[in-house]
Amino acid sequence: MTGLQNAPLSFTLKKNQLPEQLPASWTVTELDNLQVQITATEPLSVLFPDGRASKVNSAGQLPTGFDPEALYQSRSHPRGLQLTVFGASDAVQSLGIPWQTVQDKVPGDQIAVYASSAMGQLDFNGSGGMLQSALLGKRVSAKNCPLGL
Repeated sequence: MTGLQNAPLSFTLKKNQLPEQLPASWTVTELDNLQVQITATEPLSVLFPDGRASKVNSAGQLPTGFDPEALYQSRSHPRGLQLTVFGASDAVQSLGIPWQTVQDKVPGDQIAVYASSAMGQLDFNGSGGMLQSALLGKRVSAKNCPLGL
């Protein structure tokens, strides 16, 4: 891909999508805390993802605007774990008896929540980040594997 009439090609990227090793023909200009502008003076090889609408598109969808990670300190938790924490918290709040009554009767180490996913967590913080890292020219984070389970 080249610019019009062999002019430099210019585009914007999120900072976290920049490759570790920038091509020599790229000039990077910071636009703000999250984005940069790239100017490429040589032809650029580009891969465009091609997708199609899934025939199954109802499983696991959340209402528009519902963001479970904003409801607690999620610390890069994958979506499945965020929903588990939200669900467990909601269940505790809906017991119908004061939480202090539960704490008085049941030791804290006997209360737990199990969270898992049949396919693992494929978002950026979990296994998806592990799979994407090489394509993005980045290193795998130590959090990717455990958060992907």
